[in-house]
Amino acid sequence: MRLEQLLVYHGAPTLAGLKIANLISIPEREYNIVNDTLLIKYNSLCNSKGIYFQILCSCKNRYLLYVYNKEKVERYIKKPESKHFLSDAGYEPGLRLETQLIILSARFKQKKEFPHELGIFLGYPVADVKKFIQFGGNQAKICGEWKVYTNVNAATETFRQYSCCRQDYLHRYNLGYSLLSLIVA
Repeated sequence: MRLEQLLVYHGAPTLAGLKIANLISIPEREYNIVNDTLLIKYNSLCNSKGIYFQILCSCKNRYLLYVYNKEKVERYIKKPESKHFLSDAGYEPGLRLETQLIILSARFKQKKEFPHELGIFLGYPVADVKKFIQFGGNQAKICGEWKVYTNVNAATETFRQYSCCRQDYLHRYNLGYSLLSLIVA
């Protein structure tokens, strides 16, 4: 898969406005071209439509690329439950999103403990993120985009929508639609 095709497929729910953000793991051996120049290119194309790209981690053998709708992420992390969770995780209330993402990125680089607050920045239900931490990733009722501990029916429908969206966006991209033209977020 070409890099842009990978971005379209894995980022489709965010590009379509169904999800606030996606995290894409990009193997370095296949895509050793993920760099500041490429991010500047995609950000200059897509920021006007509200979509942003940021590398959260240049981890061993891969990049973790965060594709997000800035306005939707800001709105989600300002919800009282999200704000409280992030505060408990060490994020000072009132920090700008950009600053919070710098902190999140630094936590990936420290490699002491996985920053589970990532789930909040991806729009996962706070209750599921808390249960994931509580149970160490075990005892989930279902697994899909995230491990679900609460509201299984809603999550199942959400996973179905994301899957259909990915297939549709990949099909359209293969027909010649550009990444930019697919953004309806």
